[in-house]
This record gives sequence, C-alpha cells and structure tokens, in this order.
Amino acid sequence: SYDNLNTKFSKQNTLTTTSTLQSLKIGLDVLTGNSEYNAYSIEYKLNRSRKKLNIITILKSNKKSNNNTKISENNFAHIRVQKPIYSNLLLENFYQYENDPFKNLENRILVGLGIRKNIKPSNKNQTYRFQVGTGLMHEIEKTTTTENTDIRSSSFINFANTFNNKTVNIITYFQPKLADF
Repeated sequence: SYDNLNTKFSKQNTLTTTSTLQSLKIGLDVLTGNSEYNAYSIEYKLNRSRKKLNIITILKSNKKSNNNTKISENNFAHIRVQKPIYSNLLLENFYQYENDPFKNLENRILVGLGIRKNIKPSNKNQTYRFQVGTGLMHEIEKTTTTENTDIRSSSFINFANTFNNKTVNIITYFQPKLADF
C-alpha cells in the first residue's frame, strides 16, 4: 500500500506584496510477497517572498530497506536567497547539500552566487515563464574513493508553461569547471 500526504499552505498579503507557499509530502511504501521492502520519503518546500527578499527552501529524504538492511538512501537540501535589484533582475546566492551512499556519494556541497533575469510574457494572459541566469559556484564532492573541489560557472535556461492546470518545466544547466578553460 502507498500513502501520500500532500499539504500546501498559502498566505498572500497584496498590500506588501508578500507570499508564503509551503508543501509537505510524506510517502510510505510497504511491499510483501516475492519481494519485501519498506520505503519512506519526505519532502518539504518553502517559498517565501517579500518585497526585498525571496527565500526558497527544499528538503528531501528517501530511504528503502529490505529485512532491516538499507538498499537505498539519499538526502538533499537546497536554500536559495534572491534579492531583486532591478525590475525582473535578481541577485541570488544558494547553498546545496546532497548525499547518496548507494551511489558512493558521501556528500556534495555547492555554494554559489549569480544573477537571474525573469523574462515576462508580453501578454498577461500567457501562462509561460522564461528565466535565464549565470553565476559562479564552489563545489566540494566527496565520494568513497575521491574528493574534488572545483570552481564552476553556473548558467541555466528555465522555461515553464501551464496547460490545463498542468505545468511543464524544462531547465537546462551548463556548469563547466573554470579550470577547463
């Protein structure tokens, strides 16, 4: 059986152009029969917007076990702070952590700074969003056999469009090591 709890909280104050959107997803999966395992997942997202600051937080954890033996595990955390500096132009910094022992990833830590440009639709009735951004990030990646520290360029293109209350989001990242240039 599978249970999924998805709860969203939204608070909007139009006088100060602030909003808060939170979501919590909890999953439990128990399988018995030819194969037996237990799995759980939890994900929390917080998007908090203020006139002069936006904060985006994502926390995820997934674990799967068979007869009290872990067979899958990964954890992820991402915090992004954005400050509007001009109309549709944001200065942002972020911190990201992830680990996945089953992919031999002990941890990967990213710290970055960049700018993001929101391209507004020409017609307010259009449902798409288009963003471009560039910046730098410091990466520390430790596996069970290696440890690497790099400075990378971090550029992206993000396009999202909504059709019949379903959103399709396409993000392309280009993150070469600066030492490779």
